[in-house]
Amino acid sequence: MRWQEDEGNIPRDNEMTGARTRITRRDGEFSLELEDRMVRESETADLMNCTRSVAWFELPEAVGVSEEFTLEPVFLAALLSDQQVDSTKGRFVLKEVDGKGQATLEGQLLVAGTDVQHPKSRCVLEGACTLVVDTSEKRLLSAEWKGEARLTLDDGEVQGSGIGTFESRLSATTGVPAREALARKITYRDVPRTLDNAQVSFDLPSHWFDLEGEEAEVFRTSVHGAESLVTLEFRVFAVERGSHDGVVDAALAQIQKDVKLVDQKGVTSPLGKGRSARFRSQTDDGKPYESLVEFYPCGADRLLRVQLYGEPKAFADELKAWPKIQHTLKLRD
Repeated sequence: MRWQEDEGNIPRDNEMTGARTRITRRDGEFSLELEDRMVRESETADLMNCTRSVAWFELPEAVGVSEEFTLEPVFLAALLSDQQVDSTKGRFVLKEVDGKGQATLEGQLLVAGTDVQHPKSRCVLEGACTLVVDTSEKRLLSAEWKGEARLTLDDGEVQGSGIGTFESRLSATTGVPAREALARKITYRDVPRTLDNAQVSFDLPSHWFDLEGEEAEVFRTSVHGAESLVTLEFRVFAVERGSHDGVVDAALAQIQKDVKLVDQKGVTSPLGKGRSARFRSQTDDGKPYESLVEFYPCGADRLLRVQLYGEPKAFADELKAWPKIQHTLKLRD
């Protein structure tokens, strides 16, 4: 998978980038397997929408030129609108079929759904839609859809509504272009992230995904394999003004009671001067793992602790990338 998604000029790639997947359709049922990778279920759901809408796009058995017909392309609508689709309906006309067997369909597409991030919202999108289909493969090649969006929100406390415009495009390639794309080196773009418990922002390569933690904010990557997970953990502590050094000394001394200290040094980041320490230990089942622990001032009365840890080889690869991430740490306004 090579997944690039932008909001304005800001990358919003997700952790599907670089993942190899096997998708099977049997008796109308779909299954998806990742090859030695882990991602969030919400991301695999997006991939299934993509697969169903492109590789197994539902079409009538036969349509004549200038003939009108109805489609209910739920999965295509979900992909184009980025909504949890409740219902959809399209009325199309077959405009032409060229010498390559590529058919152009033109019509109107209506979609009603809900924003996954805001389940109390309601969105209706309607507009002109053009689809290009490979008739021999019954595979979607491209889609263009633009029109009017009507949005309403009512969560019991806040109510609102608005009308705007939207435009969405999709293209899919097969054969030689797809094989050439697979041969290109995987690249991971840096995606802006923020911490909920601290006024801190930073950039992470797109293969990192976030986990929910009670006391810390945790990100993880399985790019080295599902059995070689690497974890990046952020935690903020309240401290008295001027006591940062004493708190760090006590914290490092406590860690050394349980694991072996390999190295310790001072470091600098946009947050200010901090402390860095490397440790080596074993898991409960005897497997070796290594960790990096760094402390940085987070304003006058808070301290940010960063932990990077994992299996030695995978950890070493991510440790090389850490200085670049470290230099993006900054306090938000």
